Amino acid sequence: MIARIEIRHRELAWSLVAAMMVAGTTLHATVRLGMPFSDHMVLQREKPVAVWGWADPGEKVTVTFAHQSVSSVADRDGCWRVNLKPMPASKTPRTLAANGVKVQDVLVGEVWFAGGQSNMGVPLVWVDPRHGDEKGAMIAQYIRRPYVRFARNEARWSQKPIRGGKVKWREMNWESLKSDEGDGPRHYGFSAVASYFALELYSELDVPIGILAAYNGGINIESWTPREGFESIPELHELTEKYPVSAEEWEKRWKELSRGGICGGPFRQPTALWNSCIEPLTPYTIRGAIWYQGENNSSDAEHYCILSHALWNGWAKKFENPELPFYFAQLAPWGNPNAPLVQEAQAQFAAEQPNAAMAVINDLGNIVDVHPNRKQAVAQRLALHAFKRLYGYTHIQDNSPTLKSWRIEGNRFVLSFNDVKRFYVYNPDRSLKVGFEVCGADGQWKPAEIENFKVDKEDGKEYRYGELVGTDVVVSSKDVEKPVKLRYLHSSPWYGALYSEVNLPVGAFHIGE
Repeated sequence: MIARIEIRHRELAWSLVAAMMVAGTTLHATVRLGMPFSDHMVLQREKPVAVWGWADPGEKVTVTFAHQSVSSVADRDGCWRVNLKPMPASKTPRTLAANGVKVQDVLVGEVWFAGGQSNMGVPLVWVDPRHGDEKGAMIAQYIRRPYVRFARNEARWSQKPIRGGKVKWREMNWESLKSDEGDGPRHYGFSAVASYFALELYSELDVPIGILAAYNGGINIESWTPREGFESIPELHELTEKYPVSAEEWEKRWKELSRGGICGGPFRQPTALWNSCIEPLTPYTIRGAIWYQGENNSSDAEHYCILSHALWNGWAKKFENPELPFYFAQLAPWGNPNAPLVQEAQAQFAAEQPNAAMAVINDLGNIVDVHPNRKQAVAQRLALHAFKRLYGYTHIQDNSPTLKSWRIEGNRFVLSFNDVKRFYVYNPDRSLKVGFEVCGADGQWKPAEIENFKVDKEDGKEYRYGELVGTDVVVSSKDVEKPVKLRYLHSSPWYGALYSEVNLPVGAFHIGE
């Protein structure tokens, strides 16, 4: 009888312990972490790290990580936030916890955001090179980078900003690169540009690399811009005062806002994709952002520079990074005659925004395909900016040459450039053709040629292999005696062929009366 009573007491004791455990679980079940905080994530090194989420109003939330413990109290809306102190890079997997809610295998290193439209989205791995990187499926078979992690938020649009949800961080390897669960039955892999960019950083810095991404095809820049970006520029206030609206309302009203790529589906409205794809990721602490977009704004090139400023202003504010590094790819040619106008607008933005830098990629285009598949070189040119401007590689030349000054001497334009020590011309067919044109007072554009090629003499013959004499470029046309205007890469085939000594091509430009 006594034994039975003892057993009964033990059962009651265990029941009480179980009830307490359940109560504890219930207590912490109200605590949720923001979208980016999930297993295998990477936190930004050497900067205060924002950690946020939701709980019951008034609930105290304590976040622990790497010997730090920081507390906050949820406000009346249930929102809470703490900032972890700056930390050095670490490849040691550790646990981040918030009131018992745990995130496992957390590293500390360099975190970047990657965004844009379909050329940012072109995957590293796809079934054929037409829809993916030219060699990504080949090399991804042997890529094993456990300290390189990536996560993408699925593209969808929203009329209002949203905050919930969760992204899935993955280690960079064959299994993760060949599939992106967020893309439905076709299962695109992760962005080729973002993947190559991460690999370049990791190979040089040897610290964990994390890439957060949000991209989608056929999307204009306005859709990726937060409300705060439009509000920062008076001329653009209309874009945030009236939009976005419901899909039904947009169907009635979109023609009133006939600006370039804004036409079409409701996902192209101002802020529509920001609200659902990037807003939930902010204010995640990042080092900087890479960007590849503009094709869908090609019919509205005159506004692209100011729209780029709005995008940067908004991103810098929402990511709480007032000097946000922003490195972007200039459009490659794809047969659209408006592309050079967007390219010039992009160059203007890069010149005006001190924290932005542009990778010129006009030599990597395909004039019969808006999706050129040579993505590694795009990422490498973007990485040059990061190495030079952020990571101490001060000897690097990261900028393509840009026009510094010009003059007319007789029938010749003499062009001087920044950021070049030596010029050369290269075309795959070994020709010395370049995309220069000049015109006289009659306004008729004529093909022009470079005059100051270096001449080598062999066996009594003269050869020109593409190197120029000096750092100026001398251009003339036999069909124009008194030139007044010059332009570069404004006509088919739009390919860049004039390079600096570090293999960076000159971008499109025009000059003259």
